Amino acid sequence: MSSETQELLEISCEFDYHEYLLEKLRDHGWNVHRHVQPDNSNYEVDLLINHPKYDSEWIGIEAKFIDSDPAGITLGDAHIQITEKYWDKEYFGDTVDLWAVAPFHNVSSDDLEYASHAISVNRTIQQLLSRYGIGYLYCGYNFAKIDFNYCKGSHKIPVFAPSGDIPTYNQNNTDIDDIRRLVNKKRSNIESY
Repeated sequence: MSSETQELLEISCEFDYHEYLLEKLRDHGWNVHRHVQPDNSNYEVDLLINHPKYDSEWIGIEAKFIDSDPAGITLGDAHIQITEKYWDKEYFGDTVDLWAVAPFHNVSSDDLEYASHAISVNRTIQQLLSRYGIGYLYCGYNFAKIDFNYCKGSHKIPVFAPSGDIPTYNQNNTDIDDIRRLVNKKRSNIESY
């Protein structure tokens, strides 16, 4: 078992997951702020991150630890937190356009039935969030990425890999301006309903 796999299996609560993300992001050159309050608010965003490779665009992350069903309620809560509490607020004097949910399913290495269920739930949630212009931070055993459009490579932001660098599988194809346009278009479509 790789050390990366072992690290993920040792996560046992949301605090551990936040710590894991914080460490990995910082190790891979991301600027990370934890428990950030929007200006004039009592709410706290789990993580605000940015990286020079991606125009230092701030990305808000709502990380959720899921250790039992119903996962949909926990992930629905993350959606509500982003859309009702965090969007359109200022952080460090700027609004943050890009938001992502980062679910972590507490799956033991021998619980294959739940792992299969978690993968299915993740795909559905990823598609739902994408519809609303919210990214999905996938944190796997060999890489992590934020996916803003589940079927287009340029809308995925590589975040980290165990090798110690940001994954290069589509790093050069990532188009932050196009992601921002896509997110703003989806948000304006929703707000017009």
